[in-house]
Amino acid sequence: MLESLGVWCAALLTLAIFSFLYKDNPFYKFAEHLFTGVSAAYWMVVAFWNQVHPNLFGNLWWPDWFLKKWPEFTYVLVDEIHVAGQTFPGTAMVDGTVTPAMLQ
Repeated sequence: MLESLGVWCAALLTLAIFSFLYKDNPFYKFAEHLFTGVSAAYWMVVAFWNQVHPNLFGNLWWPDWFLKKWPEFTYVLVDEIHVAGQTFPGTAMVDGTVTPAMLQ
């Protein structure tokens, strides 16, 4: 089922590209923009996973970074701030201060 859908899409897009031989039309414009967008997105994803991810994120965090940092994350997730009798669950103080939005 899925394979036949792909064949039909390929055939219709091929006809849309060949329709430019007649004259410039919306079918050709759609196929052209679709091809350009898909190819740009494909190469962006390839570049991200081959260059950015290993070189940037691989150097920022070591492989077991979460195991060593889990106490800090759990503190941020379960901490409660009590201000004027009100509780703000799931929030944490940043640099020992309370943000003005929490005081309202």
